[in-house]
Amino acid sequence: MFNEQTLYSLLAILDEIITNIDNASIGLLPQAFAFSYADIVSTVGYGMDFGKYISLGANLKVINRRFSTKFITYDNYDNILADARRDIKKSIWAFTMDIGALAKFEDIGMRVGLSLQNIIPPKKISSSIDFPLNLTGYDYYRDPNTGEKVVGFVDQSGNIQKNPNGDTMLVAYTQLYEVFFPFDLSAPFLGNLGIMQSITKDWDVSLDIYDMFAQDSKFVGYTERIRLGTEYRFLDNMFAVRLGFSDHHIAAGAGFNFNYFQLDAAYAFDNFVYSQALYAQIKFGF
Repeated sequence: MFNEQTLYSLLAILDEIITNIDNASIGLLPQAFAFSYADIVSTVGYGMDFGKYISLGANLKVINRRFSTKFITYDNYDNILADARRDIKKSIWAFTMDIGALAKFEDIGMRVGLSLQNIIPPKKISSSIDFPLNLTGYDYYRDPNTGEKVVGFVDQSGNIQKNPNGDTMLVAYTQLYEVFFPFDLSAPFLGNLGIMQSITKDWDVSLDIYDMFAQDSKFVGYTERIRLGTEYRFLDNMFAVRLGFSDHHIAAGAGFNFNYFQLDAAYAFDNFVYSQALYAQIKFGF
């Protein structure tokens, strides 16, 4: 599925078509789309402390991006998975960088962080969806020679007979349009602010404001950029469970941290495909 902004853009295209045709209406059969994307991101980072309260750091990211969109029809239904896999095998590479700062107030158990992501604009990947649209409507039947409206009736043989005592005649028509809808999958510049407050040694709550400068088009309203969460750790910080509220939906996750290896998993709402999704992340530290 598409997010709200994408649907609004698509509806605007359809409205432009309809307003240029008299007495038209949409005749759409159920439509189905196959949509998939994958990002593989490798990062190298470095950070250091500046005094007791401030830490600064940066990440260099290498992104491998894959993307596929398909309109499913009777003709390609059996081959749609093969076509999507063929698209996913094609990829682009991009480089970008993140920088961040962290202020630590250990006496009250609070930390405030600021991150600037994708400060080097990465290459974007574009795709499109094409699908047929039938417009049906009615118009007056007009004399082919004079262009005037014909008043009359249709006889038993199906022929049009002019008669001033008859009715103004209407004819139905159907027009097939091919709708072409392009869109991009890009990595915009993002400014994020986060505040974390420790309740106990093993329990934290946090508030994040994602994309403060409203550069990410996936979000319709500013409230979608506000995220709340809590994390509880046990077994000497080896395991963690998380619960949160993000993009107007509940999110949950868990993590495993062992020396130089960290594994995190989450179940949350993905507002790009407008559906629930599973996320996994593996980190190695030295």
